Amino acid sequence: PVKSSQLPPPSGSSGISSPINVQHSHRSRDVERRTDESEDILFGPGHLAGEMIIDAATLKKLIDFLLQPNVPDSQFVFAFVLTYRYFLKTGYELFAHLFDTFSVILLQTIGEKSSILPIVVRITNVIKLFADLHPKVIHSEPLLLERLREFLSTEVA
Repeated sequence: PVKSSQLPPPSGSSGISSPINVQHSHRSRDVERRTDESEDILFGPGHLAGEMIIDAATLKKLIDFLLQPNVPDSQFVFAFVLTYRYFLKTGYELFAHLFDTFSVILLQTIGEKSSILPIVVRITNVIKLFADLHPKVIHSEPLLLERLREFLSTEVA
């Protein structure tokens, strides 16, 4: 797992970072650190009662967490999209991971269109946020632009 303290700052950054706040269903103010079942993500207590923050996680677990429709934490989504370069070199890599994860979910839920819709909405919101925060990246990566168009025309249309 990658710990935020081990990550180099993105180019042009001061290196100052803040924890990513998340709300999680299994919370306790008394628990100082908690890992999920696969131990690929480590939660710590937040500043507010019942709040948990991600202390460390693998990229795969961050992407999985990002696509969970029952985690309505817009701060996590914003922080993840804003700082994606801590984990990946290009925007194309980010969306390749997102779409690959989505493909696996799609295969697992064949015929259950209603369970896919919240994930499609989540990915669409990530695309919109990414476009708002990183418009130059989209225009400088032709493969990324093509992949986004393909996803939006096939899954959203």
